[in-house]
Amino acid sequence: MGSLYLYLCEHRVRVDVCSIDTMGVINRVSELFDGHTELIVGFNTFLPPGYKIEMNSTSDTINVYHEGHRVTAAAGPLRSALGSHTV
Repeated sequence: MGSLYLYLCEHRVRVDVCSIDTMGVINRVSELFDGHTELIVGFNTFLPPGYKIEMNSTSDTINVYHEGHRVTAAAGPLRSALGSHTV
């Protein structure tokens, strides 16, 4: 569990110094927690104000919202759908 914490901290630091954007972090966390919907949705706690992740409980569809507007939706492998998206 310690290495997971360090992984998340590293990516949070990258966001703070602008070497990775919020959508990049969401993409990486979604890959890391693939198959664990409650963990992906729980990551909302760590997102900047205005961002929100929602997942469909009957599929692996992820919706990302920024200030109330859906900015992306993806099903299946999240890497290809979210990988290059910048908000």
